[in-house]
Amino acid sequence: MSASAPGTDAGARIPPAIFLLGLVSLITDVTPADCRGTAFGAFNLVFGCGLLLASALAGILWDVFGAAATFLAGAALAGTALLGLTRLVDGLEAVRP
Repeated sequence: MSASAPGTDAGARIPPAIFLLGLVSLITDVTPADCRGTAFGAFNLVFGCGLLLASALAGILWDVFGAAATFLAGAALAGTALLGLTRLVDGLEAVRP
């Protein structure tokens, strides 16, 4: 058996693919057919810019403060996103008839 580099196996790419499939289906569901191309273009532009910015900021954090600070910042942002998501879901349930 040969050892592969970390993160190069297919299992490492499955969760992001599932996440993106969910977003693509959401865009398809909420966008009129004649605007889908524009919606997908805007989504990919914003997603790509966010990914570039996040990578640059993570690199700066890593260089200046070390690996632990980078992972702590990521955990703090994930926690903040989770809190925001729970508030969003609660708001949607309040509106649901």
